[in-house]
Amino acid sequence: MSITAEITVRQRSDFAVQHMMAAARFSRLCHEVEKDNYGLSLGPFFDEIISYVTATILSSVASIESNINEIFADARDGILKLKPLDIKLLAEIWQLIEEKPILEKYQIMLVLNGKNRLEKGVYKYQNVDTLIKVRNAIVHFKPEWHDEQESHGKIGKRLQGKFDFSPFVDKNSPIFPTRAMTHGFTAWAVQSSLDFIQWYSEHANIPNRYVNFMDKINFAI
Repeated sequence: MSITAEITVRQRSDFAVQHMMAAARFSRLCHEVEKDNYGLSLGPFFDEIISYVTATILSSVASIESNINEIFADARDGILKLKPLDIKLLAEIWQLIEEKPILEKYQIMLVLNGKNRLEKGVYKYQNVDTLIKVRNAIVHFKPEWHDEQESHGKIGKRLQGKFDFSPFVDKNSPIFPTRAMTHGFTAWAVQSSLDFIQWYSEHANIPNRYVNFMDKINFAI
């Protein structure tokens, strides 16, 4: 008598950590350009700096959003043991909130797991909220005269004091989108993202998926 059995192996790709690795790499590359041109007047190299700063911001926010999406997927797939929830109900809830703002999805997951919402006034929340607003302003960029700034001026005020501004740009230039284009911004973006995710993981009592990859998420020079 012979017995034949089939074993099915399922795989699932996640991308939150990959996005953060990319953000850290762009930050390092930004630092290299600044170091190579230290002491020089503003030149064509600044376009490269802008590219790396922009890429860091986009990748950092993409990582933050991917992280909460993956947390929901972990709950759906039984990888993450949360407060008992019917899988079908969780799937229905996800359909309703998938397009919600990023931070609201984090808050909703806490509620579903019987936890208190994050306090919005905490600097770790505020930093990521600012980072997301910068990402949105870049992706949906609307030009403004430097001497008549509105939304750009508001972003500039939120970035004030977060990091040192570019040494290559005149101090009379607006913070956003010019003086903020510097390695300091990229380092702040990555660190703020990691701080928020660690804070959230502790608050929600769930594993931090980035912990085992910190040697590859190296942005500090």
